[in-house]
Order: sequence, then structure tokens, then C-alpha cells
Amino acid sequence: MDKDNTPEDTTKDGYDVKDILTWPAWRVVHPTERNSNKFFLKMLMEIFSSAAKVYTPIYAISTYFSNGRKIDVKYAKEVIIATLRSSSMITVNTVCFGWLTCKLLEYVKEHRPIYYLSCALASSYSGIMIEKQSRRGALASYVGNITLETIWRMARARELVAPFTGGLTLLFASAMSILYYLFTQEPQYAKPISFVLRILVGEEGKQSALERTIGGLLFGATYTNHWTKYHVLVGFIRNFAFGVLIKLLVVVIGYILKRRSAKPDEPIKSFTQQLKESAGETFKIGLFLATLIGANRLTAVVMRSIDGGKRPSHALVAGFISGLSMAIWQSTSIATYFTAKAIESVFSLAVGKGLISSPANIGALVWAACVSLNLYGMTFEPHTVRGSFKNFVHRATGNRVKHLEELSVHLRKVNNIPE
Repeated sequence: MDKDNTPEDTTKDGYDVKDILTWPAWRVVHPTERNSNKFFLKMLMEIFSSAAKVYTPIYAISTYFSNGRKIDVKYAKEVIIATLRSSSMITVNTVCFGWLTCKLLEYVKEHRPIYYLSCALASSYSGIMIEKQSRRGALASYVGNITLETIWRMARARELVAPFTGGLTLLFASAMSILYYLFTQEPQYAKPISFVLRILVGEEGKQSALERTIGGLLFGATYTNHWTKYHVLVGFIRNFAFGVLIKLLVVVIGYILKRRSAKPDEPIKSFTQQLKESAGETFKIGLFLATLIGANRLTAVVMRSIDGGKRPSHALVAGFISGLSMAIWQSTSIATYFTAKAIESVFSLAVGKGLISSPANIGALVWAACVSLNLYGMTFEPHTVRGSFKNFVHRATGNRVKHLEELSVHLRKVNNIPE
């Protein structure tokens, strides 16, 4: 039994973060539990239960479609095994992180970011090895773009990129240049971005029925399958409308969910008021998507007329210029997602062409490095980690990780971490 050094109740939760350094180290993870062995066992059981509740419906739906929409013994077996693997992975990841951190802090007697990073790296690698190898790469790809966003926000917090306000735009433009080139020349290495670009930008000679209809109504017989100035205009109109509709749909869904979850005495803004407040952003999103596509097609048409024909290098320039549309509507999540996919696609291309060899367990290593950085971010700099990722981790772990985030204000002051 650990000695009870609980400080007096100084807050509504029964503890004060300023006293945290005087407690046994394992209590950094959960400040109200008195017995460390009992706590970690309880933590393991609760996290596994929470994770299973999150993963079961995910695998139930995905396996239903991958199994040919059949519910049989094979389906049940795949759902159970996949749920057990993923639930065990996140349980080991979280419990080992807490246990290793506590044991290390008891030994070194001080709090430093490097200790959390080291423990998170070891626990993340141990956890991901439970997943089957074919899923490790997909998980690494998912968390990779989140980590790139975390790194970008950390850099902004330290004013490493703040003096250059166009940094995010250039990042997105560079990523678009690479991805659009691969989309036109080596599409097999740019998945799943190739699918997204095929919907947004389209492929020359393969315009959608909607686009052909719009072009036919506006330009009649002058609208052909080859990109011309008419395709530029149609792409601009279509994607502006698409962006506006997406934002309006988000506002409608958000309003409905807000009304259902609001307390009886909680004031709610009217739907009309919310539409007015979001009008500016709605216009920017529509203009961003319209320019992203319009500029791409316009650049391709202009460069083709200058060079007298279509060349692979045109895709690099068209992608970069279209990516400058990020200046209209800044989105860190979108910019870092496309950048992460560009890095992943270049790596896949290099491996596919035999330029480099893929290291063993590369997916597990990338996952471990990315998750460790995000766990550090959730502890010391929670404002740098994407909100949706934090919410998922909190749901999957039964809010156990959130206790570290609650101490972040104090720990940032101790370690001089910027706000």
C-alpha cells in the first residue's frame, strides 16, 4: 500500500495541481486513487471496456461490407478478433504509458518532457505490435497527418513559423504540386488522394454527368471533353456551389444536435442567426474549393497553349498554383493532411521504383513515434493536438488520459513550455 499523502481538498475535484510534485509519482496519472496496484488494474479493465465499446460498431459496419454484406460465423469471428486486437492495443498503449511514466518519475524525482516522450514511445511500440501487420501501415498513415498538424501547431506556439504568414499556404501548395503530379502520372502511389482529386478536379476526357450537364446548358456545343476555358468556368461554378452546400449542411446538422443536447434553460441561437454568423466562412469555403479547381484547370490550359501540347511538368505547376487557394481559407488540418499524404506518396513511389527499401516494421515505428509525440502534446500542450483526435482517445480510454491533460497547465509552468 502506498503512503497516503493526499493534500487537503482545495478544489471541487478534491486536489490542487500545485501540490502534484509532492505526491507519489504514479498519482500523476490519477490523483485521487490511493493504491497504485489497484489503480493500474482498474485502469486496464476500464480502458479495455471503453475501447471495446468504441471499436465494436466500427468493425461491425466495416466488416459487414467487406464480407459481402453477409452476417455469418465468419463475420462474427472477424469482428470479435479485430475488436479484441484494437482494444488490447490501445489498452496496452495507455496502461504501459502510465505505468512506465510513474516508475520513471519515482526514480528520477523530477518532471521533464523527455521522460514522457520516452515512456510514450516504448508503450506505443508495444501496443501497436498487437495489431496485425497489415493494419499497422494504415494506422501509421492515419496518425501521421495528425502528428504533422501537432508539430505545426507546436512550431506556431514557439513563433518558429509565425513571422511568415504564408507558411501554411506554401505547405499546402507544395503538397498539391506533388500529389497532382502523381495523380496524373503515377496514380497508384497517391491513394486515397487520387480518389479525392478525381472527384474535385476531375480527369480530362472523363467529366462527370453533372459537369457535362452544366457545361451543355451554359455553353452548348462548344463544351467538349478536352479542357478549355469552358471547363475552367464550369469547374469554378460547380465547386463553389459544392463548398457552400457542405458548409450549410454542417450548420444544419450542428443546429439540430445542439437543440437535442441543450439543457432546458440553455439559450440557443436561432437557425437564421447561425446562418448569418457563418455566412463569411461559407463564402470563403466555396471560393477556396472553386479556386482550387479553377486555378488548376486554368493553369493547365494556359501552359498547354504556351508549350503547344500536354506535358507531365504541367501538373507540378498546376498543382502548386491551385494550392495557393489556401490563402483564401486557412485550414491547418487540411494543409497538414495533404502534406502528410504527399510525404507518404513519395515514400511509396520510392519503394515501388526500387530506389529505397522499406524498413521492417516501418508502420509500427511511425505509429510509435507519432503517438508518443501526441501523448506528450496532450500532457504539456493540449492546444496543439487536433480536437477530434483528443476526443477519440478520451472516449476509447474512458477519459483516463484526460487526467494528464488536467495537469498540463502546472507542468507547462514547471518546464517553461509556451502557452
